[in-house]
Amino acid sequence: MTRLSNLLIKIALVLVITISGGTALAAELYLVDIVLTDCDVVCIPIGVLDFSAVAGVEIHMTYDETCMTYDSISLGHLSGATINGGSGAVHIIWEDFENALTLADDTRLTHICFSTITAAPDAPCAIGFQSNCELVDEFGDPIPLVTTDGSVACDADPGCCVMRGDINHDGAELIDIADLVYIIDFMFRGGPAPVCFDEADIDASGTEPLDIGDLVYLIDFMFRGGPEPTPCP
Repeated sequence: MTRLSNLLIKIALVLVITISGGTALAAELYLVDIVLTDCDVVCIPIGVLDFSAVAGVEIHMTYDETCMTYDSISLGHLSGATINGGSGAVHIIWEDFENALTLADDTRLTHICFSTITAAPDAPCAIGFQSNCELVDEFGDPIPLVTTDGSVACDADPGCCVMRGDINHDGAELIDIADLVYIIDFMFRGGPAPVCFDEADIDASGTEPLDIGDLVYLIDFMFRGGPEPTPCP
């Protein structure tokens, strides 16, 4: 009887492990649809969701070279990665099994920079992931992965400001932590400049480039009950 009980316990443990392993959340690499007003060198971020204990990354992307020209990679969290880009495709390969990455949702993993974007807002230029993208954990095992493609277009209309405080220019209805991370990356970590200066000019001072007053204003508003940013001009 004891042997039968032990056997049943072992079977139950195997079932629990199998079922829990099968319901693991997939990590996500995503792009967004953006319309730019400054269409020279533009760095498009790759965002992440459920990105935990990742020790190896392979990102293979395609872009429409008829309306945008590959320029460079701003590696961000993938320092030391191998890069190959051009002719409609970009490839990034990174691994560090001693320092696996765990990133908060909506973190910018890396940026792919393009120049001479000519696509109009009503016919945006496609940019997306190939099917052979891969993530692995610190043991070299594959991590379930989903990808979301995006697009980019150029609108030279100088009236880019929709909501002051939308620093990452993603069109979200609320100012959120992603906007704060974007301005900190730009001011202190060499991240890309905001797409629309007026939206990033939180204190509406008109001082260009952005200064510490904009960052303090944003922090006061988000965490200390400070005043809302003034409406766009």
